[in-house]
Amino acid sequence: MYKTIPVATSYYEHQKGAPVFSLPQNAKLHLWQPDIEAYLNVYRSIGEPWGWTGRILMPQEELKAILQDENNFLFQLSLGGNFAGFAEFQQVATDFELVYFGLHPSFIGKGLGKGFLSTACQMAYKAGASRIWLHTCEFDHPNAAENYQKAGFEKYHSEICHEPYDEDFLEKFKRQFPRIDFTYEKQ
Repeated sequence: MYKTIPVATSYYEHQKGAPVFSLPQNAKLHLWQPDIEAYLNVYRSIGEPWGWTGRILMPQEELKAILQDENNFLFQLSLGGNFAGFAEFQQVATDFELVYFGLHPSFIGKGLGKGFLSTACQMAYKAGASRIWLHTCEFDHPNAAENYQKAGFEKYHSEICHEPYDEDFLEKFKRQFPRIDFTYEKQ
């Protein structure tokens, strides 16, 4: 069961001329063209700890259309031959939204985030981006905003959005952070 709750959401824009950070020698970032099942497996493995639901609740035909859209770019990060993370950009003209970005839980805290994000942005610029932006929320990894800023993103807007979250995720989060008021609607 999912509940829709108000969520503090922040928007960031990549600054041209930001420092470029590289990946370790044994890391590879490449275009990825998964089928729906492979995509959702990766999406869940990375997003479940942070309550990601967007692609899970989406009708499969809609997700299939997104994955096959020539304006949707997926990059997969591997480290020593092991899957480590993915980045997904949606292009509208020369605006590229970083729709999803994350590391597999087993690779978090190993110093990959900044280089992964920087390299993914450089690949988006090579694909024609003149602007790269993203949004994140209060349920994201505690170091996400700091990582975005270190990689050259600056916050330009904040708002409260209403997003669906799995009830089990919310209960777990509420136990970790009891000060947060969870006023929500059932979906």
